[in-house]
Amino acid sequence: MDQSLLSWSLGRLEDVDRIEEMTPVLGELASVYEFNHMTFVIARLRGTSDNYPFYCTTYPSEWTSSYSAHNFVSIDPVMRAFPSALLPIDWATLDWRSAEAERFRLEALSYDIGPNGLSVPVRGPRGAQSLLSASSAVDGTEWFKFRDHRTNDMLVLSHYLYEKILRISGFIQHDRPHHLSKRERECLCYLANGSIAKQTAMYLQISESAVRLYLQSARRKLGVRTSHHAVAKAIILEIISADSER
Repeated sequence: MDQSLLSWSLGRLEDVDRIEEMTPVLGELASVYEFNHMTFVIARLRGTSDNYPFYCTTYPSEWTSSYSAHNFVSIDPVMRAFPSALLPIDWATLDWRSAEAERFRLEALSYDIGPNGLSVPVRGPRGAQSLLSASSAVDGTEWFKFRDHRTNDMLVLSHYLYEKILRISGFIQHDRPHHLSKRERECLCYLANGSIAKQTAMYLQISESAVRLYLQSARRKLGVRTSHHAVAKAIILEIISADSER
């Protein structure tokens, strides 16, 4: 994807000051990335008794009501894969063969949801979990090209949304200072731009193992589990910018 699109999207999210502003902005993100709908849910957060302390979606209210009324969370193949997933979940790769999953899929389609989509899990500290899902009507082999062009941005956006919502909802009130080295910042910026370790190593004229060590060090300093989470947290803390390379 055009890197300016990710920068624009992060800029829109940066401007959000209140929880109630998040759903319309999520709709804007779905539109610019040409998804039909987007949903973001925090499924577990330490210090809250609610299983779903935050939820916003562009889905029709009729679908969300039906989803809740029929307890589709116990049937939905995405939500069944979510607890153990560490990588993005491509709906096309899930098992939809059971009769109940097929009924669920057909009802979702009647609300213009699917047939395909991408769901990105976020694993925060102390067992926190969240999920960004985006549904698409693109089907067949075109779906895989469509997905691949958006996956990196979805990885950054999912973690940025998690960090942003924790802040505007008051779960994080103070950020302690973080110092990243120049190389750590450069490696995070190249990752934000969609570069893999081999490409970053070539750009910086260092080894791939050095790139991985810099990313590991950045993750440790920022207190996160994944490199894309490190990218998002570094952006929200204004340590790096999405459209820079250092």
